Amino acid sequence: MRRLLIIFIFSIGLISSVLSQSAINYNNYLNNGRLLVIKGEYALGILSMDSALQASPGSLIINKDRGYAEMQLKKYNQAIEDFNKILNKNPNAIDVHLQRGIAYYHISKIDSAMYDIQKVLNDNLYHREAKDYMSYVESGKKLIEQQNRAQLKIEQDKIEQLRLEKTKEKEKIIRGAKNPLAFWYSVFETW
Repeated sequence: MRRLLIIFIFSIGLISSVLSQSAINYNNYLNNGRLLVIKGEYALGILSMDSALQASPGSLIINKDRGYAEMQLKKYNQAIEDFNKILNKNPNAIDVHLQRGIAYYHISKIDSAMYDIQKVLNDNLYHREAKDYMSYVESGKKLIEQQNRAQLKIEQDKIEQLRLEKTKEKEKIIRGAKNPLAFWYSVFETW
């Protein structure tokens, strides 16, 4: 009995140290990934976030951050996959609906984009970015109905350039913050 108790206590200690090391690795990889993204090193940030996901496979925060980085690299389908994971567990994540809607718009899935962006507007009728994207989506829908996909591509490229410029401005503000990771988190909560 005594031997069994010693083995049990040893096992708990071992499991506890493995779990705490996993949490440390998770935080290190996540923070490193965020810092890389802030610096504009999106591909390296994604690799670090992939490592964080290995340490904590169920983390929705990583999916959100990685989806953001994938958007910057115009990897919309991968971003949509990350956003879908979040929305499957939290269908009311309005900020994620907006990001997924933007990604859908840029791969010409106009009806899906309209659904997501309308969900944001239903939550906040005055959401500036959602209103802007809803007008882009409506314009895109008209162009598709007119069989004018070439013009839609021109509009998507122009809007993507504007989105990337705004993103660069936000990242510049984050880099200038005293505590960029805390600021980064607050930006994502209001993105």
